[in-house]
Amino acid sequence: MSDILLVDDEKSVRLTLALFLKKKGYRVDEASNGEEAIEMVKEHFYDLVITDLKMKPVDGMEVLQKIKSINPMIEVIVMTAYG
Repeated sequence: MSDILLVDDEKSVRLTLALFLKKKGYRVDEASNGEEAIEMVKEHFYDLVITDLKMKPVDGMEVLQKIKSINPMIEVIVMTAYG
């Protein structure tokens, strides 16, 4: 079973994605911001991180860079609903 970390400052987005992924058999953790996500990656190995692009104070690109510096083997998907 793969471990996935969802990072989004919008709770409804996290809950919807988490529900979908859990139904598909994945183990899912959630972070409400980039700082929290980076700390979680330091403590646990994730196969995949799905992060929102537009967050404050740490945006998705910074999350991507810091996660890759912690563990370059973790795959990261950066998503956005920003037009």
